[in-house]
Amino acid sequence: MPFRHATSNTLNERSLLRAVFDALPSLIFVVDRDVRIHEYNAAAAELIMAGRETILRRRAGEILHCIHSDEVAEGCGRSSSCKNCIIRGSVNKAFAGHPHCIHSDEVAEGCGRSSSCKNCIIRGSVNKAFAGHPVVRRRAKIELLRNGSKREMYGMITVSLFSFEGEDHALLVIEDISEIAALYRMIFVCPVCGKMQNEEKSWMRIESYFKSSWDIDCSHSYCPECFQKELDEFRAAAKENKAE
Repeated sequence: MPFRHATSNTLNERSLLRAVFDALPSLIFVVDRDVRIHEYNAAAAELIMAGRETILRRRAGEILHCIHSDEVAEGCGRSSSCKNCIIRGSVNKAFAGHPHCIHSDEVAEGCGRSSSCKNCIIRGSVNKAFAGHPVVRRRAKIELLRNGSKREMYGMITVSLFSFEGEDHALLVIEDISEIAALYRMIFVCPVCGKMQNEEKSWMRIESYFKSSWDIDCSHSYCPECFQKELDEFRAAAKENKAE
């Protein structure tokens, strides 16, 4: 993104913000309404492996090699498949929720300074103020092309709006949650013994499955129904023993 009127202080701030931006492990892009990339961080650069002249001002689907980006000559966002695109849909939803108040230009000082602003519900409430800068979060399966083969990645898509030098942009964050998403896939459980089938098609106890696959330790506790059942059986057995 271009920066103007930079001083030594702003240059230091830019260096710090750039370092933080690049230190974030998720893929982060700054995009416009058409999901064209205006900036990106180091994690995104590592995945894309292309020069800035190739990436900037290109649509995200084209740079990420979405399998639908070449379906029509017009490219990313123009195919019939794109109407179901979670990334583009999230960006559109975020921009749709970022209204331009009709009173913000009534005085030179801008938003919050007009006499109309005293009745502004958004400004009067912190929560509703944030509603003017929506954050959209969605899970999605992303299909990408890598070296001619299709690769599936489950991602958490987060889009947040911001303004820079008078223009609206969206911060597009893509977090790889493929390992977590595996929990949402169908898992086969034996209806008799309760063992689960792992990725190697072998069967193991539920506790062992979660420990080996997710390093999750399980403990045990009675649900209300089973607790009552065990209690009733215990009381019945105690009553029989007493009768003997």
